[in-house]
Amino acid sequence: MAAGVVILLAAGTTFIPIYVHHAKRLPFNPDDFWATKYPTPDFNAGRHGYNLDNTTFQGGPVQLCSISGLLAQCMDLTGWQYLIDKNVAAGSIEFGNSKPLNGQEWVAAFEHALENDKPQWFEHGKFRRENLVFIRYPDQKIVLVLPPEKAVQYQNLSAGSTKALAKVFEPPPPGTVIPPQTAFLQECTNRLNLAIQLGMICRIFAQEHNNQLPENMDQLKPYSSGLPDTDWELVSRGSLNTIRNARTTILLREKEARQAPNGTFVKAYTFADGRARLETSPDGDFAALEQKHGFLVHSAGN
Repeated sequence: MAAGVVILLAAGTTFIPIYVHHAKRLPFNPDDFWATKYPTPDFNAGRHGYNLDNTTFQGGPVQLCSISGLLAQCMDLTGWQYLIDKNVAAGSIEFGNSKPLNGQEWVAAFEHALENDKPQWFEHGKFRRENLVFIRYPDQKIVLVLPPEKAVQYQNLSAGSTKALAKVFEPPPPGTVIPPQTAFLQECTNRLNLAIQLGMICRIFAQEHNNQLPENMDQLKPYSSGLPDTDWELVSRGSLNTIRNARTTILLREKEARQAPNGTFVKAYTFADGRARLETSPDGDFAALEQKHGFLVHSAGN
């Protein structure tokens, strides 16, 4: 069979390779995606990649990881460049390996997680959890990473394949009665996840703008559709590289605290090291809380 495009469809736990037409040229504009970057513009992509068998990843716990960050690491190992849907690029997935893996096994495990373990990202004003589809172009060593419905847009699949791909994200059924405490905890989880996503978007922005953090929330909109810019405020400015204590430097936070059913106040924070956390104040005085915990702000002049 001639080299061409390979689409992997998940059928249970089995991946079925579908070979489509031979690709003489890429049927898309690479600028429409967020791309993993080679070290330098003149880097020889054909010779990129390490000895996969001699690279070892020690086992570690499952934790929330950046989709774009780990795919960039996959590119470093294999030499294949990943072009990722811009909303998805700012997303995250729970991933970890319980035992040591060589480079090839680790890349396969992470790609498998993206295809099967419901990564999440922010799109059209809400969170979406959906398995992703990989479309590979072997001649160019390029992989598209797309939500299912966008994969359909890029290839002329059979009717059966289209049906397999065209799953849509649906919110919980309307009219469901949720106790106030449960509803508040669910909202806290959503805000915390959004804080993680926004932090990832800020770092992607900095990567593409000479390591400079965004000046306002409007600058982040091209990276995620439906971004809720009214509820959040950017706190730190300037160069991401000059932040000395990323663990305690606030990157962004919710503008207004939310009152819990027990009367306390809660606000979500994202820090420069990528962590997000919920802070609780008995009286809503978060300025005092930030001072007590030694939280920092990085100014634009630094």
